[in-house]
Amino acid sequence: MPVFRIAHISDTHFSIWPNKQHWFEAFSQNPRSTLKNFRNRNIADYPSGYSPEVAEHAARKLFELRDEIDMVVLTGDVATVGDNRCLRVAREFTHSPVESGWLNAKDLPTLQASAKGKPLVIIPGNHDRFKDEACEPNGERFDRFYEDVWPTPAHYVHHVEANKEGQGLLCISVDFCLRSISDAGGPIDASYYYMGRGKAYRDAVGRIVERTLELRAKNPSTAVFWSMHFPPTDRVSPSLRLVDFDLVSDAAADNSIPVILAGHLHEEAVFYTTRNTPILCAGSLTTFGQAQSFSIVEFNVNGGRIDSCRRVILRMDHKKGEFAFGGRELIFGAR
Repeated sequence: MPVFRIAHISDTHFSIWPNKQHWFEAFSQNPRSTLKNFRNRNIADYPSGYSPEVAEHAARKLFELRDEIDMVVLTGDVATVGDNRCLRVAREFTHSPVESGWLNAKDLPTLQASAKGKPLVIIPGNHDRFKDEACEPNGERFDRFYEDVWPTPAHYVHHVEANKEGQGLLCISVDFCLRSISDAGGPIDASYYYMGRGKAYRDAVGRIVERTLELRAKNPSTAVFWSMHFPPTDRVSPSLRLVDFDLVSDAAADNSIPVILAGHLHEEAVFYTTRNTPILCAGSLTTFGQAQSFSIVEFNVNGGRIDSCRRVILRMDHKKGEFAFGGRELIFGAR
């Protein structure tokens, strides 16, 4: 029974504004951090960007773990805004060729040091769909930058497969980003309602169910899990909630999906749908001014089933200058 190891990363927020944090997020932190960012002029009136220093530490740690990783899943918000400039920075991290170790020809970090030759999942998040700094939804530039890993945007669903020791593991991903501001619900003049929300559109839910049934029929011995940006739960702030999340809860339970990988919240957390499907949320990998982390999710796969699920969390330790062990969790199954 092989163990598949998934590098689950999320919310990288690459941008042309490195080392900048939105003033609202800065004020939500402790006074000491807020004062430090003001003194260093790290406060901005646009979405928070990323830390280049942490991006290099992340690429290095993933490079060190490369022989243990069977699949890389990036659950959205690759860029902080979905314009050409920010997506270009994101694409350089996710796809630029390796020159030496975990660095590209410009001595910048690249995910390809650990992901090349392995199934790579990159899902659009709400920030990737922002058309510009005004953060209006339904931008389409992500689809052009990432057509190699998100090739059918109009169908809202994509899948990749990993194989190991005669067993298969399928990751089926879905895009629940808003298609219009009015779909966010709540007062449309309150920006946080549409900036942080997604919606479980019935056609997209139908597509992921259809893809699941189709792929299982072709190969019943291949195990399946789902991935998406927004965690389908009501245990989050209303401003970050997936509208109609119960549609996903029902679909996952009715189709025996054992686990869902998600992001969006910038914290390593475990939630459960209203029908008890576990949701593993990854923290932000590189967002400036916040705690940075990622996880290695381990699946024991046996004849089309995921018999057990564990994860190891790695957190950025700025004193040590590296991503260090941050805990191990058993999600379900035997130890």
